[in-house]
Amino acid sequence: MPPRVMILGLDGATFHFISPMIEQGKLPTLAALKERGASGVLNSIFPPHTAAAWTTVMTGELPGAHGIFNFYGLDPSRYSRRTGPVTSEHTKGKTFFDLAGAQGMKVASIHVPMTWPAWQVNGVMFSGYPSPLGSPACAYPRSLAERFPTLNAISYTDAPEKRLKFALDHITEQTDVCETILREESPDLFMTVYQESDLAHHYLYRYYDSRSPAYTEEEHRRYGDYIHRNYAALDAALARLLAYAGPETTVFVLSDHGGTLSGPTAFHLNAWLAEKGLLTKRPERLSLTKAAYGVAKKMPDTVRAPLTKLAKRAGFNKALDSIYEVHEGAGLIDPAQTKAYRFTVCTQIEGIVLNVAGRQPEGIVQPGEEYEQLRDTLMADLRALRTPDTNEPLIYQMYKREEIFPGPYLDSLPDIILRLHPMYQVGGNFDGPLFKRLEPADLRGAWSGWHDDYGILYAAGPSIPAGQTIEDGQLVNIAPTVLRALGLAAPEWMAGKVQDGIFAEDTKETLVEVSDVPVLPSGAEDEEHTVTEEEEESIKERLRNLGYL
Repeated sequence: MPPRVMILGLDGATFHFISPMIEQGKLPTLAALKERGASGVLNSIFPPHTAAAWTTVMTGELPGAHGIFNFYGLDPSRYSRRTGPVTSEHTKGKTFFDLAGAQGMKVASIHVPMTWPAWQVNGVMFSGYPSPLGSPACAYPRSLAERFPTLNAISYTDAPEKRLKFALDHITEQTDVCETILREESPDLFMTVYQESDLAHHYLYRYYDSRSPAYTEEEHRRYGDYIHRNYAALDAALARLLAYAGPETTVFVLSDHGGTLSGPTAFHLNAWLAEKGLLTKRPERLSLTKAAYGVAKKMPDTVRAPLTKLAKRAGFNKALDSIYEVHEGAGLIDPAQTKAYRFTVCTQIEGIVLNVAGRQPEGIVQPGEEYEQLRDTLMADLRALRTPDTNEPLIYQMYKREEIFPGPYLDSLPDIILRLHPMYQVGGNFDGPLFKRLEPADLRGAWSGWHDDYGILYAAGPSIPAGQTIEDGQLVNIAPTVLRALGLAAPEWMAGKVQDGIFAEDTKETLVEVSDVPVLPSGAEDEEHTVTEEEEESIKERLRNLGYL
């Protein structure tokens, strides 16, 4: 039987590419969905990050409640900022897969981010990014891991031709797996997420947008259409999967955020703090590690990748972590003489942590009045900063952590959270100048493009009128909207609501109340998985590949 609900995710997909391609007749599947249903911009969450956003899609909770802001844990009491990788233990049992399964509906989750380790559902689950290749815990039931051993493989090359080939091959492989699951399982709720649209932005934006410091006319002529070719392949994959949807199926095609150019100019936040006398570096620790980072950053991929693998085999994992952490300045400050320092939440969303006595090991800012006064002063000074070229406000958004992330995970966040003007990004230098135009080497690999707030949403089905435009679409509304399509009422703990502008207003259905987080009987394959050292290193390698480490 066809699914009751089919969710097809295109990670990072944006109307910036989709709309003109539809007009040119190059995306017939999405064009047909637009004609027969509702569509519109889907505003992401803050931060617009893959880990946080897809978790919000599945749970209907905001990051302050579900606790996932990045692929790894954050801890302001540690000068190194990061803890271990975040796993599905944060969200297991709280997703629409669990809610639907508890009502007897069969579910299938294929390649959805942040579902590793896979947990027991009423159906099947195969984990998505950044699940480590070869881990038996990437699937439920575990036998799926042996059937589809390369589904969560990734490419480590920067070469655009090889990246495009891998993307097209992986789209085909993932679609083949999805078709197999749809035929064999006949799920009521089916979801898969393709990562290739986001990867295309990360790696290929430099060949498309002339504003990038890494752009050249020659490379644009050769590779400038590669992002579009990814979108065309994804559109063809959607057509294959939609063939399994019947007239009774409600279909959602969505992205977790959009994609855009990586800001071509860096603002060095630690250097600004040092200028204000609030940060002191450790020169004796800076020189060797910084030099190693500079060399690694400029190496061609054909050299850097093999050397990185050799270093890991030789047991230099901690040294590699230290080299890559130079980008954020972690571990290079002198805490005994530092009151505030940079603390990245995720790419594009930066923070400032105050070095608080009793919280950090060598904290010198007293909690209470001194803390609040320093925080207020810093925010006022940051608001006064202007872009050097256009004289616009440099700070695009800024909050005290309790203003933007209410919930139980407040202590995981920096004291001040900020976002720069879209044409700027935070750099890691401790010394001036404060602003620096990036070099092509700074935008190699996955640093070419990043995220913006504006994803996509298409919805079509028996109770969705044709030709509707969705106004003010919100990512946090997806989970309640999916449950509504399944005939279920969203539980009160979900932050979102059923999205306006999708379902016919005169549709009257009695929804089944689902008020509690369901608990399914645990089985032998559902025991809590302990992350092995090998799996953790595999995850780190994958995150470095996308510039997250």
